Amino acid sequence: MALLDPYAREVLREFDREMLHGTGTLEATGVGRTPDGGLAALWTLSWPEQRDAGIQPITLLAHYGRGLHHPHLRGATVAEWPLNVFTQGAGGR
Repeated sequence: MALLDPYAREVLREFDREMLHGTGTLEATGVGRTPDGGLAALWTLSWPEQRDAGIQPITLLAHYGRGLHHPHLRGATVAEWPLNVFTQGAGGR
């Protein structure tokens, strides 16, 4: 998940800067174990009006469930995408 972290943060920071004018709060859990013994990492972006309205934050979830053949990426309102990252890219990030 370390290869994904800078990109997940970048897209949420860009959204915060362009759409929320820097009022958002970015949080990341780091990698942890899921109840089934898999791995997961979560990135969220929330802002005052969203929290006050009781609406869920913008969410990215990367997870590799114990019974899965490859990891997946999920948004809060979008289904699963296959996540196949094997090595650091040529850009060095």
